[in-house]
Amino acid sequence: MLEPSGRVNLQHFSEIVVSGILNFLSGIIRHGKGARPILPFLGTYALFILVLNLAGIYRASILQLISSTSLLFLLL
Repeated sequence: MLEPSGRVNLQHFSEIVVSGILNFLSGIIRHGKGARPILPFLGTYALFILVLNLAGIYRASILQLISSTSLLFLLL
């Protein structure tokens, strides 16, 4: 059995978070294959919401990026 080194890095932290969410969802979803098949969907959905919230905070720079991207497609 592997022993942890005592340091908590990004990989350890993310494994703790993912296993906690998986255990939480497994307690809710008890039938079939459990929560493992829907975990990537929920993670993608949470990331999508996070990006939209950050885009709302930095709206001015996002609008400038959209307008320059629109000009790029117009030139192509």
